Amino acid sequence: MKKACRRIARGAKAGPPCAAGIRIGLLLIPAFLLVNTALGAFLSARLSGSLRSAVSPVWAKATGLTDFLPRAVMAFAGGFVLLIGARLAGGSTSGHGISGIAQLAVSSMIAVAAMFAGGIVTALLFRKV
Repeated sequence: MKKACRRIARGAKAGPPCAAGIRIGLLLIPAFLLVNTALGAFLSARLSGSLRSAVSPVWAKATGLTDFLPRAVMAFAGGFVLLIGARLAGGSTSGHGISGIAQLAVSSMIAVAAMFAGGIVTALLFRKV
């Protein structure tokens, strides 16, 4: 099969069919993972009888938002703030936490400490709700 792919690849401008098959197969993996995870979670909740509303009661009590549009606007604003924070910090949370600390970068250690502090404060605020 490898020889056939090489022989076809020499004369073909679009690439060998086996390479296209591999690409298609690799693209299907995330699609199946997303669909099967969502479907499995729905069926599990449905069959166990633990299906609940889409809005968490804690979230609704803390923010007072239950409609989709205000929640979407708040999520967009939160993502925008996250982007600004990543730009100011010189990288993402994963980059600072994994790569930066592994390289013993002082800036990453400060950034991760600030992220933990922010997470603790947020958890305490939501705990009071």
